[in-house]
Amino acid sequence: MDIYSRMRIIYGRILSAVLCLMFAGVLSGRDDTGAQASITGFALPQYRKGDNRLQFILYGKNASNLGSVMVLKDLRLDIIRDSVKSVNEIIALDQAPVYPINSTSAFVADYWKDKGHSHALLFTPSGTYDKNARTLRGEEKIHFRSRELDIDGVGFDAFSDRRFIHIRSNVRVVIRPEARDRSLKQNGLKGGKKDSRKNSIKSNTGDVKK
Repeated sequence: MDIYSRMRIIYGRILSAVLCLMFAGVLSGRDDTGAQASITGFALPQYRKGDNRLQFILYGKNASNLGSVMVLKDLRLDIIRDSVKSVNEIIALDQAPVYPINSTSAFVADYWKDKGHSHALLFTPSGTYDKNARTLRGEEKIHFRSRELDIDGVGFDAFSDRRFIHIRSNVRVVIRPEARDRSLKQNGLKGGKKDSRKNSIKSNTGDVKK
């Protein structure tokens, strides 16, 4: 069984658990948009449209589900590399700490050495995820961490289908060219040749493309 089949099974079990909680009387309220249920300690994998490839995993300490919108607390977003082929490559990063943006290159390299499946991590105290629109938004501080690029800011909008993140204000960026060169070599690319992936991050300082 490949990674995508196994992760779909996990996703189905999570949804079943949520439904069981709802019918067990964990409903915390109701309004004209539907029922609301709260869950704690969740991991929610999401798949790309078209080929059903695992795209990212949402982790958090608490989630309130109201219709198509999830209100998330202590949110971590693990963006999965396209090169991942086996579920054995993925480790749970629900407890992964966020390192300071001014950390040394050596510290950052050490942080990522056991997270080979992850392309990047996003940390924020709270956010909302629209399951229909596949958009993640937040109003508080955001910390985006990757091997080549770290960003701090306030407020964000992430569009999973477009692989695009907009950071709204108070943006600080640290770029590590040596990590980028190392990543290109590992993927068999030469300096100056772009990766086929089209991830981008937009902020009030302009666009930074990876």
